[in-house]
Amino acid sequence: MKKNRYIKRIEAGLVSFKNSAVPVLSKKAVLKIRGRRITYRPAAAAVILAVILIIAAVFASFTAGGTADVSIAFDTNDGCKTLQSGSNIIAYSNRGASAVDSKGRIKWNIEKELSQPMAETEGSYLLLADLAGNHYAASYKNGKLQNEYKLGSDIISGKITKNGYAVFATDTDGYKGRVTVFNSRGREIYVWNSGSGYVTDVAATDNGRYIAVAQLVTSGGDTDTKIQIIDTGKGEVIASADRAGEVTASVRFASANKLVAVTDSHIAAYSRGGKQLFDISLTGKNPSLYCIGGDDRIGVVTVDNKGNSVLEMYSYSGKLKGSYTASGDIRAIDVRGRGAAVVEQKGIVRVTERGKGKAAVTVEHDIKNIGLFPGGRRALVIGTSQAECLTLR
Repeated sequence: MKKNRYIKRIEAGLVSFKNSAVPVLSKKAVLKIRGRRITYRPAAAAVILAVILIIAAVFASFTAGGTADVSIAFDTNDGCKTLQSGSNIIAYSNRGASAVDSKGRIKWNIEKELSQPMAETEGSYLLLADLAGNHYAASYKNGKLQNEYKLGSDIISGKITKNGYAVFATDTDGYKGRVTVFNSRGREIYVWNSGSGYVTDVAATDNGRYIAVAQLVTSGGDTDTKIQIIDTGKGEVIASADRAGEVTASVRFASANKLVAVTDSHIAAYSRGGKQLFDISLTGKNPSLYCIGGDDRIGVVTVDNKGNSVLEMYSYSGKLKGSYTASGDIRAIDVRGRGAAVVEQKGIVRVTERGKGKAAVTVEHDIKNIGLFPGGRRALVIGTSQAECLTLR
């Protein structure tokens, strides 16, 4: 069966004061202020002024930001993909993963040859796996290997929690998928086999107590999704939700009691007990990209009735907070805090929480992916064979 997959998808210079006019001052001057004589030396004041200007220039270079080339290992076919991880951006490819800070420095690097890389982050943890059939999966904390998982089957998907728990969906004989949960020490603590539907994605709460399983169910030519929430401590399904005519691309716990599901035509949320919290319909909007997993906003790229690409930003209560219409196709997005950045024909545009686009920033190479640093003003921009950190307007 062909599985539907949706992908989320310094060389800093001092400010130049060349050609600035500097006043010529005499060696000594006297001021009278409220009857007092104050003697000062203008030459010394000029030196102090120059020092202040230099400090201001240095400060401006850091606040305005410079452009820094970033040395990372590139995927030979598709550049690198990006994920947020605390104050860093993780860039990963078929050659491993690197953590990059906002000044373009590599904080740590993992070298690993992967045919079809998959990565997930949460807190200080990184889950790195290969979906191409070699069964490799491992977790890292701050770049240091924590666990390698012996799955023994092709990996469909996987997630890591901020407590270091990992959950995987894998193929297995005799069933339509297997779900395995590991604790932070890499010990297997729960296994569940699917007999009623093909597993497409999984998620876990921070402590691994509850998991969500998205299944693709086919019957009589119809394709539906069933989402099941399982208590791993009791070993039983405690809630389920049916999505008729939809294919689920991703499930993720936004909190211990809120599960967000992205399908080919909706974004919905459920409580741990299965109560629907909101349902955002994207029917007729042809959603192409989404960004889910941030603390404040969900981003999705749609198409309006005029054929324009639109970034829609929703809160985790399901309310539309802002939308931005691009000048052309939106090729990549990232959402940080309540703002976002989009890559479109005219360049990289920072989008405010209300959907207002700022002036575009251009680079001299193609752009495959983008990652926003905290604050939403600095970004890691990745092309086919070049990467850099820069400041957005």
